[in-house]
Amino acid sequence: PSTEAEVAAALTWAIERSSESTYLRLCSIPCILPYPADPAPEMRPGIGSIVRDGGDVSIIAYGPVMLAQAYGAAQQLANAGISVRVLNLPWLNRVDATWLAGAIAGTRLLVTLDDHYVRGGQGEMILAALAEHAWPTGLRAARVGLHDVPACGHNDEVLAHHGLDEAGLARTIRGLL
Repeated sequence: PSTEAEVAAALTWAIERSSESTYLRLCSIPCILPYPADPAPEMRPGIGSIVRDGGDVSIIAYGPVMLAQAYGAAQQLANAGISVRVLNLPWLNRVDATWLAGAIAGTRLLVTLDDHYVRGGQGEMILAALAEHAWPTGLRAARVGLHDVPACGHNDEVLAHHGLDEAGLARTIRGLL
């Protein structure tokens, strides 16, 4: 969850509706959201939301830190004429493949963004769900995240070191296109 409203919605959903175990990840570092947050998000398992619309690339992220980086990268890429859709998928253990296929429809590159190791991350789950559902024609995909031991330092330094800051993400996406 990225906002207090999303945290409240997730807790309400988990307590009132889920018969399964639930994990809620809270971000305790300062983070400014560069996009308008949904004041009353509806929590539906496996379904996220579109934070920014675009037609060339879809980036899927979660949490305030990585969503802010994805949004910033989308703004940088827009200056270069590349239109990026940013999606928030707060479910790390579920994906609704029908929703996902519709949410990324029309884009030619899908980038999944994990702020930890890509192996076993949300990106693998997303790509597996798409493969089992029906891979969109002409879609390329890339998982972006950690491939080695994370560096130590302040959050901004670590993100930049691993290319997970907005500038690094923009460079990676330009390279993939």
